[in-house]
Amino acid sequence: MAPRATPKPHAPPSTPSKHHKKASKSPVYILASIVLISLILLITFSVILRVTSPNLNLTITNVTSSSSLNVTMSTELTISNRNYGPYSYEKCKGVIFHNDVMIGGGDVSGGVVGARSRKSVSIAMSFESNETDLVEVFVFVKMSGRVRVLKVRNRAKTVEMNCTVRFDVTRRFVTSSLC
Repeated sequence: MAPRATPKPHAPPSTPSKHHKKASKSPVYILASIVLISLILLITFSVILRVTSPNLNLTITNVTSSSSLNVTMSTELTISNRNYGPYSYEKCKGVIFHNDVMIGGGDVSGGVVGARSRKSVSIAMSFESNETDLVEVFVFVKMSGRVRVLKVRNRAKTVEMNCTVRFDVTRRFVTSSLC
């Protein structure tokens, strides 16, 4: 008996070509690139286009008083803008309270603080005091304005500041200031 011959295939089984493998991976690479670029843009715009309220800080530079107990405080209001766009604020008023009664104040002119910068504004606040020794007053400033980032985002922001100031009227000396 003759050994039984096994049939030999006539054509080799089909194998995928290298070109076919590259073509199947291309959509995956394109999709991964789109997702990565979208993620980078999302993070960048969430940091740059985020709008926060500016900070206010009040510094008393000089206190003068007359014999009629009129007190004038020369103050400097510092506006710090941490945004990537300018903050334009409207004219507002600084108000001074003593025992929950408004006793005086001063005007803050409108203006613009540049992107990621600070600006100092001088304010003369005056009031009348019946006390001749130590006086404790509360200074309140409410500033309204708009932040415009990259000409894309325009947000209204209102900033408030409360300070407690204690000073000696006769000596014209600020004993403490807490903002």
